[in-house]
Amino acid sequence: MSLKMRPFTPMKGIQVAVVTPFKRTSDNSGNNSRTVTVDVEPIDKYSEYLQANGASGVFVNGVTGDFSVLTLDERLQLQSAWLAPSVRSKFQHVITHIGSPLWEDVIKLGRHAVEHCASAVAITFPSFPLHSPQTEAHLIEYLANVSKSLPEIPLLIYNITGTTPPSFLNNLLPVLQKAITQNRVPTLVGLKYSSANFIDAFEIMKQLQLDISIGCDEQMLAGCVMGFPSFIGSTYNIFGTKFNQVLKLMEQGQVKDAQLLSDRLFEAIRYLTSGCYKMTLRMTLNRILQTSFDVTIGEDTKYQFLSEDDHKSSQKLVNEFMKKYQDLLDC
Repeated sequence: MSLKMRPFTPMKGIQVAVVTPFKRTSDNSGNNSRTVTVDVEPIDKYSEYLQANGASGVFVNGVTGDFSVLTLDERLQLQSAWLAPSVRSKFQHVITHIGSPLWEDVIKLGRHAVEHCASAVAITFPSFPLHSPQTEAHLIEYLANVSKSLPEIPLLIYNITGTTPPSFLNNLLPVLQKAITQNRVPTLVGLKYSSANFIDAFEIMKQLQLDISIGCDEQMLAGCVMGFPSFIGSTYNIFGTKFNQVLKLMEQGQVKDAQLLSDRLFEAIRYLTSGCYKMTLRMTLNRILQTSFDVTIGEDTKYQFLSEDDHKSSQKLVNEFMKKYQDLLDC
């Protein structure tokens, strides 16, 4: 008996790519060293904050959530926390990314997402070139196996051009046309499209009737003009209200005002990314949550290459950033 895919409501508005909360804990080795571990306790208040600032959905365990340095157990913990009824009910969509080099982990994450009522799962591909699909046929086969293994849940392709090979990911239309014509991926409903190739994204949306959620925050204004209805991004964690204002201004036909606000947001994002972006985004969000919701997601990361000097430099940049762009922040 074949299983029927659950309905998928088209995405609209802002879907926030959420940051993973971390905490430092003792490792019990006796040498006073400490380790960074996932902390799901702040997620309830974190979700309240995002809801208050106009998020229509969240994207869990993506690049912003540091999925590549998390264990399977940590990713399952995060899925469970964001799919808990008290959190899930705040959003139209809770989408979980299940991509992994290990097929067994893909399926475990996917089954968990099905059982806990995620809106959809997103999949990217193994990032080491020789372990990723080598041809269009390989790509279709990979997606077909995901769809066949998880037939109950809608599927999104998580396209991050430049980091998820193969190279033809930057022109997906002919590949997806073939997959749809052959009915190889019946659960495919859309893409998180983190690429500047708006021609490909637009043609996929119009010709294949798939949902496209633009995955580069600075491209919102251009995306609105082209008719893209949904946006998934990391800086919506701290600029959610203002980005929603851009969408509202565009809906009202106030293009010039939308452009001015978008330009200011673009400037702020460039300032924030002038340092170690993964750290500066986390620090900024953490300080906002501490001030507004009395909760912390931690300023530590699991990236071992970051030094104490990196941490100090990021603290200085964030201090300057929050003074310079206070008027744009969700606090």
